[in-house]
Amino acid sequence: MAHGADLGKEGLTMKFRILLNSKHNSVISDFFKQTSQVFDCLSTSDCLDDIANHFKLFKPEAYVYFNEGAQCGPLVTQMRALKSSHDFGNVPIVAVADENVCKMLERLPQKPDLILPQSTASDVMITEIVKTVKAKQASAPVQTRQASTASSGPRPISVISTPKAVQPAAPQPAAAPEPVKEAAPAPPPPPAPKKNVPEIPPDKIIDEPNVKNSKANILVIDDDKNILRLIKSACSEFFNITTMLNADLIDKYFETKTVDLILLDYEMPGENGPQVFQRLRKIPNAASTPIVFLTGVSDRKKIQEVMSLKPQGYVLKPINMEKLFSSIYSLIR
Repeated sequence: MAHGADLGKEGLTMKFRILLNSKHNSVISDFFKQTSQVFDCLSTSDCLDDIANHFKLFKPEAYVYFNEGAQCGPLVTQMRALKSSHDFGNVPIVAVADENVCKMLERLPQKPDLILPQSTASDVMITEIVKTVKAKQASAPVQTRQASTASSGPRPISVISTPKAVQPAAPQPAAAPEPVKEAAPAPPPPPAPKKNVPEIPPDKIIDEPNVKNSKANILVIDDDKNILRLIKSACSEFFNITTMLNADLIDKYFETKTVDLILLDYEMPGENGPQVFQRLRKIPNAASTPIVFLTGVSDRKKIQEVMSLKPQGYVLKPINMEKLFSSIYSLIR
């Protein structure tokens, strides 16, 4: 199999460590066979702990993710986790996906270092991955590149050396000890002032996940419980979803919280979507947060009214989950 002229002699003599992720064993097996002359490969799963352990032990020089299906939620979640991990370092992320998902990934604010269509020939894929790895290594700090080079070979066996015998020096007359001044004890630090954390009344229930992870945080405000259940069921695997039936508590909520995106129903009883939108833009923790309207309105005039508020987008009801995911991925930070 030709591996491309751009690899040069170095690409054929020095193998790169590649960590692979695919749900299909056949994809992993084919990649192993087709790239064995250039890559040392190891496969992992979608479990973040599993990926973290492989990064720590295998120290890959690239992470290649084969995206199956029309969604890229797991990859986005993994990218956020990897880029916040100490063990990740400067490793490039390579995504292999179908044409539609490739276009979706290109629009992400935090996108993979290399995006390849599934139809890419194996020799071209190898060449592009090697180029990306070398470019990343060249842009890394000197100490990072040195550490990576040192870890690529066998680890040296550490030897504890026995010190040579040293002839004792002639004894010197001891000097008279100086009197030690006792230091005055340091005064105790003043107690930290108690923060005035607002409490949410127990009768106003907010469905909020009690988790700390790398997923994006999304707030959904809609008076329809079925819509809230639908979004939470479809999106909880990829995002932390907080739901509210109305906007009564948004001022109190955003005194202590921030989110990455707000999905806001346009037509609600009482305070409607446009009014809530105006309130959110005056709250410091929500003023710059992307807002996407959820609306059943489909006529041109109403759509113009929605867009005149300058939200970051809108999704029509009944909700097309593919369009909703596309809107979310294009806006999350």
